[in-house]
Amino acid sequence: MRAIFLCGGIGKRMMPITKDKTLLKFGGKELILHQLELAERFTDEKPVLIGSPLNIGEMRKIVGNRAEYVVQEMPRGMADAVLAAKKYLKGEVLIVGASDVLEASAYKVIKKANADAAILAAKVENYFPGGYLVTEGSRVKGIVEKPGEGNEPSDLVNLVFHYYKSGEELVSYLEGTESNRDDVYEKALTKMCAEKDVVAVPYTGVWKAIKYPFHVLGVMQYFLSKQEPRISENASIAKSAVIKGNTTIEDGVRVFENAVIIDSYIGKNAIVANNALVRNSSIGERSVVGFSTEVARSYVASNVWFHNNYVGDSVIMDNTMFGSGCVTANFRFDEKEVYMEISDKKVGTGSDKFGCIVGESCKTGINSSIYPGIKIGERCFIGPGVVLRESVEPNQVILLAQQWQRKKQRDVLEPNKKLELMKRLKG
Repeated sequence: MRAIFLCGGIGKRMMPITKDKTLLKFGGKELILHQLELAERFTDEKPVLIGSPLNIGEMRKIVGNRAEYVVQEMPRGMADAVLAAKKYLKGEVLIVGASDVLEASAYKVIKKANADAAILAAKVENYFPGGYLVTEGSRVKGIVEKPGEGNEPSDLVNLVFHYYKSGEELVSYLEGTESNRDDVYEKALTKMCAEKDVVAVPYTGVWKAIKYPFHVLGVMQYFLSKQEPRISENASIAKSAVIKGNTTIEDGVRVFENAVIIDSYIGKNAIVANNALVRNSSIGERSVVGFSTEVARSYVASNVWFHNNYVGDSVIMDNTMFGSGCVTANFRFDEKEVYMEISDKKVGTGSDKFGCIVGESCKTGINSSIYPGIKIGERCFIGPGVVLRESVEPNQVILLAQQWQRKKQRDVLEPNKKLELMKRLKG
């Protein structure tokens, strides 16, 4: 069996994160490498990565000769992507969404399916913006894409983890289906369901899909839970520093006096400075968690600098710098769910605690504050003292316009008056 990975890029829903989802690092390793390691345990042919002109070069650098590569020249939907890899669709194939994180049990249960095709299905309690299965017993009768909350045909979500006994048969259905939209794959699969034995395979393991930028935190927590506690021999840890729980500290890391790190990942050559607190977070390579900074349940990419900040439940991308005193608010006063604007719609994060998403190469000024659910686009400057209540598009400078009153100082505090003041304070 050969695994075919769909690595189609970022999409508008992930803004302000512009890095390809499969190239985000977790535990110091790109997501696509985690995916390949798992696939290699259960498949016997070299996997295929279907990428775009924007990401295929970077994937080649990272993955090397561990995979075959196919380029989908234009974003024309899933069917077009799969057909771009037509020469590899022979015999048993597994079509996999590269940004969906699954456990090994997914491969185990799908391989047991005795059918022409099998679709991994997850039972959900809350609405998920994906495809839902129409079923009759274990048989799949069709797929309804994004039906909208309250219109779901079942509680089974279609995971892009599709087994086909014959890759050639899949090609035949895809090439024989026409549509004016990008739903050829779904229509072809629905046609196959009517003519062939297509079954739903229940899956109860971990499933973390990166659909929206805030989903990065859920994937981060999954990989943090799987890591082994480890401190590199090449790391420098102050005697008064405290390292607790399931924490990994890589080569070249420096942890200074009185710093505390709990259940976190600290990437190569990063710094956790004096009196800093890092908990349930991932800190990327060469990032600096500066003096008296707290980072809680946050994903911090590479080359990020903090100093005397609070960063809670947030995603901070590469080459970003926070000025002293900048804080991310992560809890609404009314204690309700935090929402985020995605493609002009308000989407719930699923939590009453969520901070912000900051794109690459941003800077915040001293004593600035960021409201819950805010997105800051790439290369933005947020000025000193700004209280940011709305999301910001890329390449913006947000400054606070102050009004000053200037008058001459007429009161002089004599030295003896200072002494009297000190005595009153002591009394």
